[in-house]
Amino acid sequence: IPWVIITFIIILIGIVFILLKNFNSPEAQTKILVNAIDNNDAQKVATLISTKDVPVDDEEASVYIQYIKDEVGMMKFIHDVKHTTDKLNKSNHDSAYIQTKTDKNVLKISKNGTRFLIFNNMSYRPP
Repeated sequence: IPWVIITFIIILIGIVFILLKNFNSPEAQTKILVNAIDNNDAQKVATLISTKDVPVDDEEASVYIQYIKDEVGMMKFIHDVKHTTDKLNKSNHDSAYIQTKTDKNVLKISKNGTRFLIFNNMSYRPP
């Protein structure tokens, strides 16, 4: 009977880890941002790029979304954000930028502590 309990606890810990990873890993955070921009969800984008010092409202987020789509292109943006987040997550660097076709910075991705002591917390800010 003790082996059954230990096995059950190990399975539960595995399930909890998988759930945490699916919602809190840098890849999951990136997917949330990309989906919000791709679906023109200005409210979600405003929430993701706002800070205490620099709040972003829905109108500003809508303009920002359109700027990204026009100046970067959605396919390039998706590739660049995923690639940059992956590189940043595996390196010692604290931040990196996504750029337009004319090399203007359009999004700053930076490490912002950790989530649940396991996953890097990424922050996304307009430059």
